[in-house]
Amino acid sequence: MDILSKILPNWETDLSLQKQYVPKLKFFEKEKGKWYLKSHDSEGKDKLVYNVATGKSAPEEIVRQLFLTELTEHYHYPKNRLKCEQNVSFGRNGRGRADIVVYQEDETTPWILVEVKAPSQKNSIQQLKSYLNNEGSPLGVGVNGNAITRLFRPYPKEFDDSLPDIPTEAEYQQVKDEEHPAASIKDIILGRKWTLSELEKINENKQFNLRKIIEVLEELVLANSGADSFTEIFKLIYAKLYDEWEAENRKDKSLLFRQYKTAEVTKREIGKLFDDAKKEWKGIFAASDSIELTPEHLNVCVGELTEVKLFFSNLRIIDEAFEYLIPDVAKSKKGQYFTPRPVIDFCVRMINPSNKEYVIDPACGSAGFLVHTMEYVWNKYKMTTEKAKVNYASKYLWGIDFDEKSAKISRAIMLIAGDGKTHIFKQNSLEHPKWTPEITVELQKEDLISDDKNKHLHFDIVMSNPPFAGDIQEKSLINLYNEILGHRYTFKIDTGKIKAMINTIAEEFEITFTDEGIESIIAKVKEINKDEEIDLESEDDQQFACQLISQVMIDAVLEGELFEPQLTPRIKEIINFKKNESKWEKVDRHILFIERVLDLLNPGGRAVIVLPQGIFNNSSEKYVRKFVTSKARILAVVGLHGNSFKPHTGTKTSLLFLKKYEEGEEIKDYPIFFATSKISFKNNSGEYIFLQDKEGNVVLDENKNPVYQTDLSMIADAYEDWGKKRAKAGDVAFDFLNN
Repeated sequence: MDILSKILPNWETDLSLQKQYVPKLKFFEKEKGKWYLKSHDSEGKDKLVYNVATGKSAPEEIVRQLFLTELTEHYHYPKNRLKCEQNVSFGRNGRGRADIVVYQEDETTPWILVEVKAPSQKNSIQQLKSYLNNEGSPLGVGVNGNAITRLFRPYPKEFDDSLPDIPTEAEYQQVKDEEHPAASIKDIILGRKWTLSELEKINENKQFNLRKIIEVLEELVLANSGADSFTEIFKLIYAKLYDEWEAENRKDKSLLFRQYKTAEVTKREIGKLFDDAKKEWKGIFAASDSIELTPEHLNVCVGELTEVKLFFSNLRIIDEAFEYLIPDVAKSKKGQYFTPRPVIDFCVRMINPSNKEYVIDPACGSAGFLVHTMEYVWNKYKMTTEKAKVNYASKYLWGIDFDEKSAKISRAIMLIAGDGKTHIFKQNSLEHPKWTPEITVELQKEDLISDDKNKHLHFDIVMSNPPFAGDIQEKSLINLYNEILGHRYTFKIDTGKIKAMINTIAEEFEITFTDEGIESIIAKVKEINKDEEIDLESEDDQQFACQLISQVMIDAVLEGELFEPQLTPRIKEIINFKKNESKWEKVDRHILFIERVLDLLNPGGRAVIVLPQGIFNNSSEKYVRKFVTSKARILAVVGLHGNSFKPHTGTKTSLLFLKKYEEGEEIKDYPIFFATSKISFKNNSGEYIFLQDKEGNVVLDENKNPVYQTDLSMIADAYEDWGKKRAKAGDVAFDFLNN
């Protein structure tokens, strides 16, 4: 697949709906440096797809040839009725060329029009509609290798629906002699047997991109429906999840989430599934909630979603879809960015949770940390039975998010991952005195909460990416975090009393200072106060400061003589220090989350927090570092690549790994593991980059998912080796790496 990799470096994902036909591609070098494919249509022309000299390629031709192969091998249409680049009309005066036309047996009447795009391009739905309406074709397909849309135009109407599939040649033969064959074809397709085994078979061969399906739905109907896209799509996903889950208990494992012969029947049946899902999985939707889409709009949405398997599906695809659904405005206002999967995988590995440790994410978003912890523990302890998996997930994994949509997403993703019961709560993690019994009662059952207005909890592990944006100005909330905020003060030499100190020294030692000397002494004191490297709360640094002042005083003498051994101790005795506490009008949200994370931990518990780089560098954030080091040992600090959170933000971030001190534990000096990621898993546009082998093929993991290009795994390897050596040498802080 060397040539294919040159044309489409990420072909495993770019051609996710056509991968089963990729081995059918037979590239040949017709001329030196020019690679071709023979077309699978009636003419069988040679198609240039890659020119080595110019580097030009034709990725859309790859998509076209793969779909032609599917038309012949899966749908069994004969090649003589498949033609490429056929002239068609669109709009009032427009002319164009359809990429593929499947003709009826007369070889002149269009049966299916196919519009092909390169994987990087969106399917042109409006153009496809126009082709159907002007050419009289009843069926249209838009395909780009990783997304597909099937439109249906019932004669003599213009476009009004989508279909879950296109007809096979055998189905065409059933209706070909009718005056209007398309009038019956929809009933035939919707009358097909539809069971869990059929759904699973389709998803074995195709990897659907749920995000792109949602984009199509927004263009087809949701943008003009007047309904909230997130809420309505989420209801459908919820109903479909329930249908797949319940199908296991049906005698023939039939699936009910599908289009029916009329839009009204579709709405009735999908509405029943949604109602049953609400009863089975309470707490996500209100009992009074219903699907608000019109029957016609709902019918289109159901047709697009029918073939996608959700339960136990690829969670990477689900994550991307939900990330897209959360409105950009809401995310930017709250700094609510979904944590990339490579970062989550890295954090979970570095924390190394055991099967008996309680884990919580107080800003859980789409439950990424929880789901990956769940999968990590399942694999680590070889939990293969459903009972073992669910028992672990439903007992040890907890999440909180203040945003209603994020909480719903977390619950749904935990359901998709296989956890029948979820401890995901819509609460404000920071405003713990106002938590409702919904969460406190559940925490009490597991003995995870203290009787101090919910301030201190007893979790073993906290993993979180708290919101960066959004100042908190509510005094009542700020006052809950006096511990960390109380560390923001200045402790300096009182410059207002420096002249008095100079006079005292002059009298006691019977000396006189020059005027310039006095100014230099005052200047030195001010310099010391500004020096971030000098901590005047430290006895050693106070001694050092007094030595610096002593040296300047000795040089400033006009009459008499001073000696440092006698002068420095006297300066230390009479110098005045002043503590100036700060008044808080507002505070960054993530600052409060740092204290909250440590409050959630048991003594000896571990945490990882995603934080903006400034926390580690800025002099104004020194109080934060002082608070953290007074409460916990820093195990590691890992700087993430600047592209990690693109396209949402370019903010530089780092991961802070902590171990909370045991009660009464003596604070000693200790080594810290530092690393910076240099190989990004995203490009500058925020698109993922996948690892390739020497031949240019995308590398797949054991689950057939493309492996991200990143050095985070190498950093984790280095950390594990280093930490285990520390543990072997007697450093108990790293014993967890041997669990």
